Amino acid sequence: MAYTKVALWNILPNGRKTSFYSIGDLRKKNPEWFKEDLGALFDLLKEGKIKPSIERRMKLEDAAQAHELIERAAVKGRIVLMVNEN
Repeated sequence: MAYTKVALWNILPNGRKTSFYSIGDLRKKNPEWFKEDLGALFDLLKEGKIKPSIERRMKLEDAAQAHELIERAAVKGRIVLMVNEN
């Protein structure tokens, strides 16, 4: 379904194009590009130019519960697992 939406988006006459981006695949195929992209991403986060949709912060010990919430589609944003309380 997602591939169909991307294909349809690319044929619209508005001149916009889209493609899939997999950070994991990029890391494996082009580690230098990955480092550059990751650095740019963190810069955008630091500057407040992008704001991830974080629905919950949970303790690392609650990772199983976090996975259950994701599997049930019970969250709209991301869940951040906190390693420590600081």
